[in-house]
Amino acid sequence: MTGEMLLLSYNLFNKVEQLKNKKTLEIENNPSLFEKEHFILYSSYFILFILKKIAEKKEVKLELKNEKEIIKYYSNAIDILKYILNIEKKNNPNSLYTTIFKLNRIKSVFDSEMIEKNIIENYL
Repeated sequence: MTGEMLLLSYNLFNKVEQLKNKKTLEIENNPSLFEKEHFILYSSYFILFILKKIAEKKEVKLELKNEKEIIKYYSNAIDILKYILNIEKKNNPNSLYTTIFKLNRIKSVFDSEMIEKNIIENYL
């Protein structure tokens, strides 16, 4: 990993965390959002993972100069994550988001859906 790649990762993580903090305030100010959007509070790593996959699919090089291009797909990454979480909730109705994220099932569901249904194209 190069210094540039490390800085890109750091910058993207900071931006995702800023957006998470903004969502936290929105939820605090409007508790009705909690049920459908609280997963964002636990999912920074997976949002970054999906952003990387989107960038690769869109042929955006993972370079510091493309940071803004990559982060503009944040809402698409959220939509894809919602889709994946819905699949996981159907398969395991009693699962909590915190458990789903800790067990790393998101990546395996993402990979299988990516192969079977090409989900990135469906959400871009």
